[in-house]
Amino acid sequence: MKTLHTLPLLALFALSLDAQERSGIFGWFDGIKLSHQTLRETSLTFGAGGSGTGSSNPGALVNEVDREYDNGFVRTLDGGNIGGSLTGYWDYSDASQVQGNNLVFDSLQAGAGFAVEQEIDSIPGFELSGNHIFVAKGNRNIGLETGIGFLSKRQTQSGNIDMFSTQDTYDVSALVTAGLMPGPNRSALPVSQGGVDANTTTLVIDDIPANRTGPTQVGGSGTRDFDATLWTLRLGAYIEQALNTKLTLALHGGALLTIADGEFAYNETINGTTFAATTDDTEFLWGGYIGASATCQLTDGLALFAGYQYQSHEDYQIGTTDRQATLDLTESYLLQLGVSLRF
Repeated sequence: MKTLHTLPLLALFALSLDAQERSGIFGWFDGIKLSHQTLRETSLTFGAGGSGTGSSNPGALVNEVDREYDNGFVRTLDGGNIGGSLTGYWDYSDASQVQGNNLVFDSLQAGAGFAVEQEIDSIPGFELSGNHIFVAKGNRNIGLETGIGFLSKRQTQSGNIDMFSTQDTYDVSALVTAGLMPGPNRSALPVSQGGVDANTTTLVIDDIPANRTGPTQVGGSGTRDFDATLWTLRLGAYIEQALNTKLTLALHGGALLTIADGEFAYNETINGTTFAATTDDTEFLWGGYIGASATCQLTDGLALFAGYQYQSHEDYQIGTTDRQATLDLTESYLLQLGVSLRF
């Protein structure tokens, strides 16, 4: 909703309050404000695409390197591999990966594409705040203020994704010939039920693949969607100085809590395979703010005000293990325009 459209609604809200008995209407508060607010200088980063665990990394072709694949792993034993090159700490995901005397693993790693930061023009919302005056001396007031507000943003990115595909082949002929080749997904089972035993000296393979194909560049495309509501709670102090009967300037500062409630979804086709999922998450983000405002008095109780608020707190990150969206809230500023009512 645009600011010019919301100002009449704010004015009607304030006038309805002004028409009531102002003394004690909100108890402890000496005044309230309702404002349209816009958060600026934020950015959104969609993490690079991929598949599997998101930590897929086949590693260099040297001994004793942990190799993470989209459909399994070959890892180093604690204390080093047997003879410096044999490991029993490995697993695969699907029976089709056993091809004769070979065990095949795949790794799809991100190149360019969605791992690009996007500037966000603005995040709109509203805030309702109240204040209590502790010290009133002449034309200067010092007090405490608190506010609750919300901001809402949805952003979608579509485009091409560049990926790199690597396929590693391990020689498991000794296990196949001896009839010892285990089935897939052993790491999901306890050792007592045939799960992976990293210290086994029987089910061992070379820790370097017998053959590697790639990395080969492959293409893809897809969309990612970020939708979040930021509920803001702030508590701080302020000092205001009346310059004349109409104009008052104020400085503000305090603590800020943002409750980020969001949803992240992706749908991608990479190398002919489609990956899609939706996830939601709620995070509590702590930070602080400082700012300044100017108030123009219209009547004894009713005024218009404009404010600037610099704020900094933790980033909001949402996603799966291999795809993420990060909203950068480290250094942003808030513009406010609204009406205030003094009791």
